Amino acid sequence: MTFANIVLFGAPGSGKGTQSKKLAIEFNLLHLSTGDLLREVKNDKSSPFFNEVNEKISKGELVNDEILFKIVSSKILEIKNDSKFNGIIFDGFPRNVNQAKFLDEELGKISQSKTFVFNFNINPESVVSRILNRFTCSKCGEVYNKLNKMPHQLNTCDSCKAQNTFSDRVDDTEEVIKNRLQVFEKNMIEIKSFYKSHIIEIDASLDPNSVYEILKKSLKF
Repeated sequence: MTFANIVLFGAPGSGKGTQSKKLAIEFNLLHLSTGDLLREVKNDKSSPFFNEVNEKISKGELVNDEILFKIVSSKILEIKNDSKFNGIIFDGFPRNVNQAKFLDEELGKISQSKTFVFNFNINPESVVSRILNRFTCSKCGEVYNKLNKMPHQLNTCDSCKAQNTFSDRVDDTEEVIKNRLQVFEKNMIEIKSFYKSHIIEIDASLDPNSVYEILKKSLKF
């Protein structure tokens, strides 16, 4: 298999997280989610970015692109020097044109042969419904949904087997979700212009198994 990278775009709740984890396992890719990366740094005192990230979080501020770029760049370099993965799957990154330009430059430095870019299309009403029905394991971050992804055992996480650790996000209100969607759509106009014809459109309103099969058929390594 040729070393390759996959970039997944999609509104919150479009299913890109679920699909990226499945692709990562089947094609032996590193699943790189900036949310997961920041949680990892936040809890790792040995990380060179520990102080910067926790200072921002303690002030209730978002981690800016300058810090995020250093963390992502470090992770990409780590993969370059480690041959156990066939590539990287970027889940929800980049989120704006500046991040897209940064990622393009970083991947260019390691001379990767191919990058696949997917955009998960789904109507706003479906997104709101999905997000309002999702809940998360507070221990490992595994995401579930009351509509289509319940844990196999009651109150037990499928991923880490922790019990009674499920919680809803306090900011997952309809008003907040709609605001986040507006920001996402604005950024996507610019990102689509940057990637132009490289983006492969995916109907994310289909059931998860159908979406996964479409993704696999689109990947021509």
